[in-house]
Amino acid sequence: MAIAMMQTVENESSGIWLNANAGDYRVVEQGCLEYHFRTSFNDWQTSAPLAPWVYENIADNVVLAYADYAFGQNSKEFFREAFEQAGGEVVGELGVPLGTDDFSPYLGELENSGAEAVYSFFAGSDAVNYITQFSDFGLDEEMIQTGSGFLLSEDTLPAQGAAALGKYSILHYTPTKENDRNQEFVQSYTDANDESPNVYACQGYDSAQALDAAANEADSTDPADLAPALSGMELDSPRGYFRFHPETNDPIQSMDIRQVAEGGEDSVENEVIDTIERPEFPTWGCSL
Repeated sequence: MAIAMMQTVENESSGIWLNANAGDYRVVEQGCLEYHFRTSFNDWQTSAPLAPWVYENIADNVVLAYADYAFGQNSKEFFREAFEQAGGEVVGELGVPLGTDDFSPYLGELENSGAEAVYSFFAGSDAVNYITQFSDFGLDEEMIQTGSGFLLSEDTLPAQGAAALGKYSILHYTPTKENDRNQEFVQSYTDANDESPNVYACQGYDSAQALDAAANEADSTDPADLAPALSGMELDSPRGYFRFHPETNDPIQSMDIRQVAEGGEDSVENEVIDTIERPEFPTWGCSL
């Protein structure tokens, strides 16, 4: 969908695309679009920076398990490259079809891999099924689970429950992050919605912030005026530091290493245990 949207923006130039979720790096590699501004992440950011951290803190060998579609494939390849560059060994990989209900055949392969840790990318119901069955299968006693933050996100944790405890992930937004801007955002969002914000809420909020700031700076809503106002802009984001990269319009941001811990009222939540400050990501040949 992101690639199709890219073609529309490129051909028509009829509006600014404030990309509040699609992370496919190919939007930059193949498009390098002047009117595309990503308020979310690219798939390198939610995978590669975790790899050297895992090598230094968790294990020197891993097996990869991922949802077998473009984003999952990109994520495991970026993690693999960074993990091997750090000195680690990838002992195997498992691509799993989207919508898989029974993960037991794949969990058996993970167990037989002999890896000390696993890096995974799954999201939504796939993440719920994978994590709960990983725990039920007894793999928590044999290997350490790490992954992209969408594996253990605020939209999946309630269903994953205790099965998620102790597992590690990386993401650019964590509701429990202790900074004043985030706590203000969490309180306001919770008051309005009776639930805590997730990463998607933060990305949508920052998209609105960016548009408002650019329109005020340019005193215009014409895309030709908004684009230069957005280029290189910094936002006061709940996630922490945020700036549009001047060459790619991707977000320059820090990445949280999180571990799932017990929360209040029998819940579980992500706790930030480390932060990778503004990792430098590829520009994929784009130079706006």
